[in-house]
Amino acid sequence: MGFRNRAFTLIELLITIAIIAILAAVAAFTYSTFLKPAYQTSPLNALNAAAAAEETYYADNGQYACTIEDLTGFNDGTKDNKFIINKDADSKRKFILKVDNCTATSYTLSVENNPTDSKWKAKWVISCSADMPYGACKPKQVEGSPTVLTNLF
Repeated sequence: MGFRNRAFTLIELLITIAIIAILAAVAAFTYSTFLKPAYQTSPLNALNAAAAAEETYYADNGQYACTIEDLTGFNDGTKDNKFIINKDADSKRKFILKVDNCTATSYTLSVENNPTDSKWKAKWVISCSADMPYGACKPKQVEGSPTVLTNLF
């Protein structure tokens, strides 16, 4: 009885390596598509955060802030009343948050993009005043399709 060597052939090893490489490429692509939106901020989240910052400013100062730079977390070092969200994104995903109207007892915040194609245009506003009950200030979409955020992000 002779010994028979049992081993993998070169073809079997190459096929196994090719299959592993294909699976790794598919996994890397899938992972990158899930990771990309994680680094982009939703304009509605930023709008709600700015509204909360306005209420905090009112509680501290007895009046609402009339520029976005006066709000905690929204000062980008300029005095242009604009806070840019997703600065490094393309024009349809880059949004500008600002205080549109302001008095001592009321404010209107808006967030909008400026895309090259009008089908991607979107704008939301929040208007609040000091006499409104807590939670009554809700964002309203004033421009764009209701599904534009889903399609953008």
